[in-house]
Amino acid sequence: MSKMSLGVGGNYDNRLYVGAGLNFHSSALDQYDSAAFTSAADGTTDVYNKQYTPYSESSDGFSASVGVIAKVNPQFRVGAAIETPTWWTINRVYREYENPADGTYAEDRKLSTPLKATVSAAFVPNKNFALNVDYVLGLSKTKFKEYGTAEQELNNFYSGYGRSVSEIKAGAEYRYEGFRLRGGYGYAAGAFKDVSILSFGNQGAAQQMSAGSLLAGNRSTIGAGIGYDFKSFYIDAAYQNVKANYSSPFLAGSENLN
Repeated sequence: MSKMSLGVGGNYDNRLYVGAGLNFHSSALDQYDSAAFTSAADGTTDVYNKQYTPYSESSDGFSASVGVIAKVNPQFRVGAAIETPTWWTINRVYREYENPADGTYAEDRKLSTPLKATVSAAFVPNKNFALNVDYVLGLSKTKFKEYGTAEQELNNFYSGYGRSVSEIKAGAEYRYEGFRLRGGYGYAAGAFKDVSILSFGNQGAAQQMSAGSLLAGNRSTIGAGIGYDFKSFYIDAAYQNVKANYSSPFLAGSENLN
């Protein structure tokens, strides 16, 4: 996944700062879901792929943002920002089984992610160090452009089981002459409520199973970066480690065996 941003900004009396940006996103994704079963009788193994997998996606998106920062006093600053939904165009190639025969198919979809609002606060005790905290809240839900029943079902799922985006981030920056050293941590709540799924028990009977953190659970991010300010322009490099726990209903069943 990559993102390119173009921004403009200005300030009034070095106490009120405003800015706006255009963001261009791109993403490439390959997913495989398979399971292997070995016969206890003769030791042979069969591999099965989940329906509609493997698949490959390439996507392009666009969003815009605007924000303001106010300097309360030389040490404290507060801010607020709005980011539009990211409007994605998604191209997917996937494998389908028995339709009426196994084959590879393609589809195009349009998707918009939630509108987001951010409030922030910063503490700058001196010219070498700064500490800031951001809180992000989603003001809408993910939505597909509807071409038929498939997109309607997806939108009904997001409407019924989707949660508002919620994320808190904290970061610090240390400056020495032109050098910048940064570090931060972020935590985002899971995107879905618990979902009841029809599944099969060991005896083959259908029953309901509750799935928490379905496909997208709580996410934590640790980041670090370094940069240099050349006055007229600057260069930055950054590293992020993202960890998330989630539940996949694929072959989960409804009973736990020890």
